[in-house]
Amino acid sequence: MNTTITSQDSVLDVVIKTVADPAALAVLLATVFGFILPMLWIYPPIAPRPSDFLNETHTKLGQGWSRIDDANEAKLKAKASKAAFAGKAVDDASSESAASSPPTPTTPLSTGPPAINSLWIYPIKSCGGIQVQRTRRNDSMGESYVVLRYPWTEPGWAGRWAWFAAKLARGWRAVPEVEVVLPLSLPADDKARAAATYGRVRIWRDTIRALDLSAELPRSLQLYLGVSNRLGLLRIDPDHLREIYRNAPRKEEAGYQPVTGFQDAYPVHLLNRSSVRHLETVTDLDETLPDLDERRFRANIIVEGFEEYDEDTWKLVSFKPPPNSRSLLDEAKFYVCARTVRCIMPNIHPDTGKKHKREPDYALRKFRDVDEGCPRWGCLGMQLAPLFENTDKPELMELTLEAGMSVTVLQKGAHKYIKI
Repeated sequence: MNTTITSQDSVLDVVIKTVADPAALAVLLATVFGFILPMLWIYPPIAPRPSDFLNETHTKLGQGWSRIDDANEAKLKAKASKAAFAGKAVDDASSESAASSPPTPTTPLSTGPPAINSLWIYPIKSCGGIQVQRTRRNDSMGESYVVLRYPWTEPGWAGRWAWFAAKLARGWRAVPEVEVVLPLSLPADDKARAAATYGRVRIWRDTIRALDLSAELPRSLQLYLGVSNRLGLLRIDPDHLREIYRNAPRKEEAGYQPVTGFQDAYPVHLLNRSSVRHLETVTDLDETLPDLDERRFRANIIVEGFEEYDEDTWKLVSFKPPPNSRSLLDEAKFYVCARTVRCIMPNIHPDTGKKHKREPDYALRKFRDVDEGCPRWGCLGMQLAPLFENTDKPELMELTLEAGMSVTVLQKGAHKYIKI
Protein backbone atom coordinates (compact mmCIF):
# COMPACT_ATOMS: atom_id res chain seq x y z
CA MET A 1 0.00 0.00 0.00
CA ASN A 2 1.38 3.41 -0.96
CA THR A 3 0.68 6.31 1.37
CA THR A 4 0.93 9.89 0.14
CA ILE A 5 1.34 12.76 2.60
CA THR A 6 0.51 16.21 1.30
CA SER A 7 1.16 19.66 2.73
CA GLN A 8 -2.54 20.03 3.49
CA ASP A 9 -2.50 17.07 5.89
CA SER A 10 -2.75 17.84 9.57
CA VAL A 11 -0.41 16.30 12.13
CA LEU A 12 -3.11 13.78 13.06
CA ASP A 13 -3.51 12.82 9.41
CA VAL A 14 0.23 12.28 9.09
CA VAL A 15 0.27 10.03 12.17
CA ILE A 16 -2.71 7.98 10.92
CA LYS A 17 -1.18 7.53 7.49
CA THR A 18 2.19 6.58 8.96
CA VAL A 19 0.65 3.96 11.23
CA ALA A 20 -1.37 2.58 8.33
CA ASP A 21 1.78 2.09 6.23
CA PRO A 22 3.88 -0.88 7.49
CA ALA A 23 7.06 0.43 5.88
CA ALA A 24 6.63 3.91 7.33
CA LEU A 25 5.73 2.43 10.71
CA ALA A 26 8.90 0.30 10.69
CA VAL A 27 11.02 3.37 9.95
CA LEU A 28 9.27 5.30 12.73
CA LEU A 29 9.79 2.54 15.30
CA ALA A 30 13.42 2.06 14.27
CA THR A 31 13.99 5.79 14.69
CA VAL A 32 12.31 5.90 18.10
CA PHE A 33 13.94 2.80 19.59
CA GLY A 34 17.24 3.00 17.76
CA PHE A 35 17.98 6.70 18.10
CA ILE A 36 15.56 8.85 20.07
CA LEU A 37 15.22 6.68 23.22
CA PRO A 38 18.97 5.92 23.47
CA MET A 39 19.71 9.63 23.11
CA LEU A 40 17.21 10.47 25.83
CA TRP A 41 18.78 7.83 28.06
CA ILE A 42 22.33 9.10 27.50
CA TYR A 43 21.46 12.79 27.37
CA PRO A 44 18.21 13.21 29.33
CA PRO A 45 16.50 16.59 28.84
CA ILE A 46 16.84 17.32 32.54
CA ALA A 47 18.49 20.38 34.05
CA PRO A 48 21.83 19.46 35.69
CA ARG A 49 22.12 19.54 39.44
CA PRO A 50 24.47 22.08 41.10
CA SER A 51 26.88 19.31 42.06
CA ASP A 52 27.22 18.36 38.38
CA PHE A 53 29.03 21.64 37.83
CA LEU A 54 31.21 21.09 40.91
CA ASN A 55 32.27 17.70 39.55
CA GLU A 56 33.88 19.52 36.62
CA THR A 57 36.14 21.64 38.86
CA HIS A 58 36.35 19.82 42.23
CA THR A 59 37.09 16.33 43.51
CA LYS A 60 35.33 14.51 46.32
CA LEU A 61 37.06 14.94 49.65
CA GLY A 62 37.95 11.85 51.65
CA GLN A 63 38.77 8.22 51.12
CA GLY A 64 35.50 6.64 52.18
CA TRP A 65 35.25 4.14 55.04
CA SER A 66 36.74 0.68 55.04
CA ARG A 67 37.33 -1.25 58.24
CA ILE A 68 40.57 -3.24 58.28
CA ASP A 69 39.18 -6.71 58.80
CA ASP A 70 42.10 -8.76 57.54
CA ALA A 71 42.93 -12.25 58.74
CA ASN A 72 45.38 -10.98 61.36
CA GLU A 73 42.80 -8.66 62.91
CA ALA A 74 40.16 -11.39 62.92
CA LYS A 75 42.49 -13.68 64.86
CA LEU A 76 43.42 -10.97 67.36
CA LYS A 77 39.78 -9.96 67.77
CA ALA A 78 38.78 -13.56 68.48
CA LYS A 79 41.63 -13.89 70.97
CA ALA A 80 40.57 -10.71 72.75
CA SER A 81 37.00 -11.93 73.00
CA LYS A 82 38.09 -15.32 74.33
CA ALA A 83 40.43 -13.81 76.92
CA ALA A 84 37.85 -11.29 78.10
CA PHE A 85 35.32 -13.95 78.95
CA ALA A 86 37.69 -16.71 80.14
CA GLY A 87 36.65 -18.05 83.51
CA LYS A 88 33.59 -15.83 83.59
CA ALA A 89 31.08 -18.60 84.19
CA VAL A 90 32.85 -20.74 86.80
CA ASP A 91 29.89 -20.33 89.08
CA ASP A 92 27.14 -17.82 89.72
CA ALA A 93 29.18 -15.79 92.20
CA SER A 94 32.30 -15.56 90.08
CA SER A 95 30.21 -14.87 87.00
CA GLU A 96 28.52 -11.92 88.70
CA SER A 97 31.87 -10.61 89.90
CA ALA A 98 33.42 -10.85 86.45
CA ALA A 99 30.44 -9.14 84.85
CA SER A 100 30.78 -6.10 87.11
CA SER A 101 34.52 -5.54 86.62
CA PRO A 102 36.49 -4.61 83.50
CA PRO A 103 37.89 -7.50 81.47
CA THR A 104 41.57 -8.37 81.78
CA PRO A 105 44.05 -6.90 79.25
CA THR A 106 44.54 -8.74 75.98
CA THR A 107 46.81 -8.61 72.94
CA PRO A 108 46.94 -5.27 71.05
CA LEU A 109 44.81 -5.26 67.92
CA SER A 110 47.81 -4.54 65.67
CA THR A 111 51.07 -6.46 66.00
CA GLY A 112 52.95 -3.72 64.12
CA PRO A 113 54.53 -0.59 65.60
CA PRO A 114 52.20 2.04 67.06
CA ALA A 115 50.88 4.21 64.25
CA ILE A 116 48.00 6.38 63.07
CA ASN A 117 45.44 4.05 61.54
CA SER A 118 43.16 6.75 60.11
CA LEU A 119 42.32 10.46 60.29
CA TRP A 120 38.82 11.98 60.32
CA ILE A 121 37.29 15.41 59.96
CA TYR A 122 33.70 16.52 60.64
CA PRO A 123 32.60 19.47 58.48
CA ILE A 124 29.13 19.51 60.09
CA LYS A 125 28.83 18.97 63.84
CA SER A 126 27.13 15.70 64.85
CA CYS A 127 26.98 14.51 61.23
CA GLY A 128 29.06 11.83 59.54
CA GLY A 129 32.84 12.08 59.40
CA ILE A 130 35.12 12.06 56.36
CA GLN A 131 38.25 9.95 56.33
CA VAL A 132 41.31 11.77 54.95
CA GLN A 133 44.87 10.77 54.26
CA ARG A 134 46.31 14.02 55.61
CA THR A 135 45.00 16.88 57.71
CA ARG A 136 46.48 20.18 58.76
CA ARG A 137 45.74 22.30 61.77
CA ASN A 138 43.80 25.46 60.89
CA ASP A 139 43.14 24.16 57.39
CA SER A 140 40.61 26.61 55.95
CA MET A 141 39.22 23.88 53.62
CA GLY A 142 39.85 26.29 50.72
CA GLU A 143 37.07 26.54 48.18
CA SER A 144 35.18 23.53 49.51
CA TYR A 145 31.50 22.69 49.55
CA VAL A 146 29.12 20.30 51.27
CA VAL A 147 26.51 18.73 49.00
CA LEU A 148 23.33 17.88 50.88
CA ARG A 149 20.66 15.69 49.28
CA TYR A 150 17.40 14.40 50.69
CA PRO A 151 14.28 12.78 49.15
CA TRP A 152 11.45 15.21 48.56
CA THR A 153 8.40 15.23 46.27
CA GLU A 154 6.35 18.35 45.70
CA PRO A 155 2.57 17.92 45.46
CA GLY A 156 0.76 18.02 42.12
CA TRP A 157 2.23 17.98 38.63
CA ALA A 158 5.57 19.33 39.83
CA GLY A 159 6.02 16.20 41.94
CA ARG A 160 5.01 13.91 39.08
CA TRP A 161 7.50 15.56 36.75
CA ALA A 162 10.23 15.30 39.42
CA TRP A 163 9.47 11.58 39.73
CA PHE A 164 9.77 11.10 35.98
CA ALA A 165 12.92 13.24 35.76
CA ALA A 166 14.62 11.27 38.54
CA LYS A 167 13.96 7.97 36.75
CA LEU A 168 15.14 9.37 33.44
CA ALA A 169 18.31 10.93 34.84
CA ARG A 170 19.45 8.40 37.46
CA GLY A 171 17.71 5.09 36.76
CA TRP A 172 14.45 3.36 37.64
CA ARG A 173 15.22 3.12 41.36
CA ALA A 174 15.90 6.84 41.72
CA VAL A 175 13.51 9.04 43.68
CA PRO A 176 13.00 12.81 43.53
CA GLU A 177 15.59 14.68 45.60
CA VAL A 178 16.40 18.20 46.65
CA GLU A 179 20.07 19.12 46.45
CA VAL A 180 21.69 21.94 48.41
CA VAL A 181 25.30 23.07 47.93
CA LEU A 182 26.75 24.76 51.00
CA PRO A 183 30.11 26.58 50.95
CA LEU A 184 32.56 25.71 53.72
CA SER A 185 34.83 28.69 53.11
CA LEU A 186 34.20 32.09 54.58
CA PRO A 187 33.77 35.20 52.38
CA ALA A 188 37.11 35.91 50.76
CA ASP A 189 37.50 39.67 51.34
CA ASP A 190 36.85 41.95 54.27
CA LYS A 191 34.00 43.77 52.49
CA ALA A 192 32.12 40.52 51.85
CA ARG A 193 32.67 39.40 55.44
CA ALA A 194 31.31 42.67 56.76
CA ALA A 195 28.20 42.30 54.61
CA ALA A 196 27.58 38.71 55.72
CA THR A 197 25.00 37.78 58.35
CA TYR A 198 26.32 36.66 61.72
CA GLY A 199 24.63 35.05 64.69
CA ARG A 200 25.45 34.18 68.30
CA VAL A 201 25.92 30.54 69.22
CA ARG A 202 25.95 29.26 72.79
CA ILE A 203 28.08 26.18 73.47
CA TRP A 204 27.84 25.19 77.11
CA ARG A 205 28.86 28.39 78.94
CA ASP A 206 30.49 30.09 75.97
CA THR A 207 28.79 32.35 73.45
CA ILE A 208 30.62 32.96 70.18
CA ARG A 209 30.01 34.71 66.87
CA ALA A 210 29.35 32.56 63.80
CA LEU A 211 28.46 33.09 60.15
CA ASP A 212 24.72 32.50 59.64
CA LEU A 213 24.03 30.41 56.53
CA SER A 214 20.40 29.67 57.37
CA ALA A 215 19.18 31.46 54.25
CA GLU A 216 20.85 28.75 52.16
CA LEU A 217 18.50 26.09 53.55
CA PRO A 218 15.24 25.46 51.67
CA ARG A 219 11.95 25.27 53.51
CA SER A 220 11.50 21.65 52.38
CA LEU A 221 14.50 20.56 54.50
CA GLN A 222 12.78 21.74 57.67
CA LEU A 223 9.62 19.87 56.68
CA TYR A 224 11.58 16.75 55.76
CA LEU A 225 13.34 16.71 59.14
CA GLY A 226 10.12 17.43 61.00
CA VAL A 227 11.61 20.45 62.75
CA SER A 228 8.96 22.64 64.29
CA ASN A 229 11.29 25.45 65.35
CA ARG A 230 13.48 27.55 63.10
CA LEU A 231 16.12 25.51 61.29
CA GLY A 232 19.50 27.22 61.22
CA LEU A 233 22.99 26.59 59.88
CA LEU A 234 25.99 28.42 61.26
CA ARG A 235 29.66 28.33 60.34
CA ILE A 236 32.38 28.91 62.91
CA ASP A 237 34.34 32.14 62.45
CA PRO A 238 38.08 31.32 62.80
CA ASP A 239 38.65 34.83 64.12
CA HIS A 240 36.31 34.17 67.06
CA LEU A 241 37.29 30.78 68.47
CA ARG A 242 36.75 29.71 72.09
CA GLU A 243 39.67 29.61 74.48
CA ILE A 244 39.59 26.39 76.50
CA TYR A 245 40.84 25.89 80.04
CA ARG A 246 39.74 23.17 82.47
CA ASN A 247 42.16 20.27 81.72
CA ALA A 248 43.92 22.12 78.89
CA PRO A 249 47.43 23.50 79.36
CA ARG A 250 47.75 27.15 80.32
CA LYS A 251 49.46 29.79 78.20
CA GLU A 252 52.45 29.79 80.55
CA GLU A 253 53.00 26.10 79.80
CA ALA A 254 52.02 25.79 76.12
CA GLY A 255 52.99 29.28 74.94
CA TYR A 256 49.41 30.00 73.88
CA GLN A 257 45.94 29.27 75.20
CA PRO A 258 44.41 26.39 73.19
CA VAL A 259 41.26 27.21 71.27
CA THR A 260 38.42 25.26 69.66
CA GLY A 261 35.31 25.90 67.58
CA PHE A 262 31.99 24.06 67.81
CA GLN A 263 33.50 21.05 69.57
CA ASP A 264 32.12 20.42 73.03
CA ALA A 265 35.37 20.81 74.91
CA TYR A 266 38.73 20.23 73.19
CA PRO A 267 40.01 20.56 69.61
CA VAL A 268 41.24 17.01 68.88
CA HIS A 269 39.88 13.59 69.84
CA LEU A 270 42.05 10.43 69.82
CA LEU A 271 40.82 6.83 69.92
CA ASN A 272 42.68 3.53 70.37
CA ARG A 273 41.32 0.75 68.14
CA SER A 274 42.28 -1.94 70.65
CA SER A 275 40.15 -0.21 73.27
CA VAL A 276 37.12 -0.21 70.98
CA ARG A 277 37.54 -3.89 70.12
CA HIS A 278 37.98 -4.75 73.79
CA LEU A 279 34.88 -2.80 74.77
CA GLU A 280 33.04 -4.75 72.10
CA THR A 281 33.67 -7.97 74.03
CA VAL A 282 31.57 -6.72 76.96
CA THR A 283 28.91 -4.99 74.89
CA ASP A 284 25.54 -6.69 74.55
CA LEU A 285 25.51 -7.07 70.77
CA ASP A 286 22.41 -8.01 68.79
CA GLU A 287 21.09 -7.99 65.23
CA THR A 288 20.87 -4.19 65.23
CA LEU A 289 24.35 -3.85 66.74
CA PRO A 290 26.47 -6.71 65.35
CA ASP A 291 29.75 -5.00 66.25
CA LEU A 292 31.19 -1.68 67.43
CA ASP A 293 32.15 0.57 64.56
CA GLU A 294 34.95 3.01 65.50
CA ARG A 295 33.05 5.76 63.72
CA ARG A 296 30.44 5.76 66.48
CA PHE A 297 32.97 7.46 68.76
CA ARG A 298 33.73 10.32 66.34
CA ALA A 299 37.52 10.51 66.73
CA ASN A 300 39.87 12.67 64.69
CA ILE A 301 42.87 10.37 65.19
CA ILE A 302 42.51 6.59 65.41
CA VAL A 303 45.70 4.80 66.50
CA GLU A 304 46.69 1.14 66.57
CA GLY A 305 49.51 -0.94 68.01
CA PHE A 306 48.75 -0.26 71.70
CA GLU A 307 47.16 -2.38 74.38
CA GLU A 308 43.59 -1.51 75.21
CA TYR A 309 43.14 1.54 77.43
CA ASP A 310 46.87 2.28 77.41
CA GLU A 311 45.89 5.81 76.34
CA ASP A 312 44.21 6.43 79.72
CA THR A 313 47.53 7.56 81.21
CA TRP A 314 49.05 9.48 78.29
CA LYS A 315 50.07 13.07 79.02
CA LEU A 316 52.24 13.95 76.02
CA VAL A 317 52.25 12.21 72.63
CA SER A 318 54.25 12.64 69.43
CA PHE A 319 53.45 11.84 65.80
CA LYS A 320 56.15 11.70 63.14
CA PRO A 321 56.91 9.89 59.87
CA PRO A 322 58.00 6.30 60.45
CA PRO A 323 61.61 5.20 59.84
CA ASN A 324 62.57 4.84 56.17
CA SER A 325 59.62 7.02 55.18
CA ARG A 326 59.97 9.51 52.33
CA SER A 327 57.62 11.93 54.07
CA LEU A 328 59.09 15.36 54.82
CA LEU A 329 56.55 16.20 57.54
CA ASP A 330 57.82 17.50 60.87
CA GLU A 331 57.10 15.94 64.23
CA ALA A 332 53.76 16.96 65.72
CA LYS A 333 53.32 17.01 69.49
CA PHE A 334 50.04 17.06 71.42
CA TYR A 335 49.24 17.64 75.06
CA VAL A 336 46.81 15.00 76.28
CA CYS A 337 44.25 17.00 78.25
CA ALA A 338 41.71 14.52 79.58
CA ARG A 339 39.72 11.36 78.99
CA THR A 340 36.70 11.62 76.73
CA VAL A 341 33.57 11.34 78.85
CA ARG A 342 30.97 9.69 76.65
CA CYS A 343 27.40 10.84 76.15
CA ILE A 344 24.65 8.85 74.41
CA MET A 345 25.94 9.76 70.93
CA PRO A 346 27.80 6.44 70.29
CA ASN A 347 24.42 4.66 70.45
CA ILE A 348 23.56 6.27 67.11
CA HIS A 349 24.63 4.46 63.94
CA PRO A 350 26.83 6.81 61.85
CA ASP A 351 25.22 5.75 58.55
CA THR A 352 21.54 5.21 59.34
CA GLY A 353 21.10 7.62 62.25
CA LYS A 354 19.19 4.93 64.14
CA LYS A 355 19.69 4.89 67.91
CA HIS A 356 20.26 1.67 69.82
CA LYS A 357 18.16 1.59 72.98
CA ARG A 358 21.01 0.46 75.26
CA GLU A 359 24.49 -0.02 73.82
CA PRO A 360 27.29 0.90 73.95
CA ASP A 361 26.29 3.46 76.58
CA TYR A 362 25.42 0.74 79.10
CA ALA A 363 28.75 -1.07 78.64
CA LEU A 364 30.66 2.21 78.89
CA ARG A 365 29.02 3.19 82.17
CA LYS A 366 29.45 -0.29 83.61
CA PHE A 367 33.01 -1.11 82.55
CA ARG A 368 34.56 2.29 81.86
CA ASP A 369 33.59 4.28 84.93
CA VAL A 370 37.29 5.02 85.48
CA ASP A 371 37.62 8.77 86.08
CA GLU A 372 37.01 10.05 89.59
CA GLY A 373 36.36 13.51 88.20
CA CYS A 374 33.23 12.28 86.44
CA PRO A 375 31.81 9.28 88.33
CA ARG A 376 29.07 7.06 86.89
CA TRP A 377 29.99 8.08 83.35
CA GLY A 378 31.84 5.94 80.84
CA CYS A 379 35.13 7.10 79.31
CA LEU A 380 36.70 6.10 76.01
CA GLY A 381 39.30 8.07 74.05
CA MET A 382 41.43 11.07 74.94
CA GLN A 383 41.14 14.82 74.32
CA LEU A 384 44.19 16.54 72.84
CA ALA A 385 45.54 20.05 72.26
CA PRO A 386 48.34 20.75 69.74
CA LEU A 387 51.69 22.16 70.86
CA PHE A 388 53.91 24.50 68.83
CA GLU A 389 57.45 25.83 69.00
CA ASN A 390 56.89 29.34 67.58
CA THR A 391 53.88 30.49 69.53
CA ASP A 392 55.04 34.11 69.24
CA LYS A 393 54.40 33.89 65.50
CA PRO A 394 50.82 32.74 64.84
CA GLU A 395 51.49 32.32 61.13
CA LEU A 396 53.97 29.55 62.01
CA MET A 397 51.63 27.69 64.34
CA GLU A 398 50.92 24.91 61.89
CA LEU A 399 51.24 21.14 62.01
CA THR A 400 50.26 18.33 59.67
CA LEU A 401 49.23 14.76 60.42
CA GLU A 402 49.22 11.86 57.98
CA ALA A 403 47.85 8.35 58.20
CA GLY A 404 50.66 5.88 58.90
CA MET A 405 52.67 8.24 61.10
CA SER A 406 54.37 6.55 64.04
CA VAL A 407 53.07 7.29 67.54
CA THR A 408 55.35 7.79 70.54
CA VAL A 409 54.12 8.37 74.07
CA LEU A 410 56.54 10.89 75.62
CA GLN A 411 54.99 11.21 79.05
CA LYS A 412 52.44 9.39 81.19
CA GLY A 413 50.55 10.41 84.29
CA ALA A 414 47.22 10.50 86.08
CA HIS A 415 44.06 12.22 84.77
CA LYS A 416 41.10 13.70 86.62
CA TYR A 417 38.34 15.16 84.51
CA ILE A 418 37.24 18.73 85.31
CA LYS A 419 33.56 19.28 84.53
CA ILE A 420 32.18 22.30 82.74
